[in-house]
Amino acid sequence: MAEIRPELSAQGQSARPSPMVPIALARLKAMSVKLPRAADQGCGRLRHLDLLSSAHKELYLVDTKRQLEHAQLLEGERMTIGAYVNTRKQHSGGCRLRVQSASEFERSHLQLDVVYSVATLDVVPASTREEMVTAASRNLRSGGIYVMIVPRNDSSILKRCTLDNAYQDGHVFRRAGSLTFYRNFRDPSSLLRLARSAGFSLLEDHSQYRQILLLFSR
Repeated sequence: MAEIRPELSAQGQSARPSPMVPIALARLKAMSVKLPRAADQGCGRLRHLDLLSSAHKELYLVDTKRQLEHAQLLEGERMTIGAYVNTRKQHSGGCRLRVQSASEFERSHLQLDVVYSVATLDVVPASTREEMVTAASRNLRSGGIYVMIVPRNDSSILKRCTLDNAYQDGHVFRRAGSLTFYRNFRDPSSLLRLARSAGFSLLEDHSQYRQILLLFSR
């Protein structure tokens, strides 16, 4: 079987941000809690960078080593995420940008205030999902917030999910000589169980038909 590469599922910087990110930011603001230090876990091609950097003073950009080292189009120039951050140590509002690979993040204890996982848990197999949620818990301070956003019920994808490409608890698609993975979470029950097993308590559920939005406290 070809290698599963979730990086190939990432949307470019010019793609519209998830509509649930502004909702999540508004809910965090309403909590009136200072959250200066954050991480974008599965930052992909930085399509949420502007929104997240404007809300925090320090932002870790976390993804696989392959994604971080892949040259991509960022603000009109082809460069890696690491090179982008080296040329722009600060982003909008003076937010300090840092880069960390997923494997480094799994071993770190950063004591962050909030970790965002946006459109990532649906494109990784179950074992990677568990690793990501566990890593988020490990890197949050006590009382820190975990923002879980997962798109779902996209008919353009679901019509291509058949018995022929079923794999584990989702489906795989061939792309660029590799495979991408997709799991449609029609209900959030398995995500809730996963989060609770990592020590999270549900604060708010703002899920809609096409999007899951769950806010957890560590």
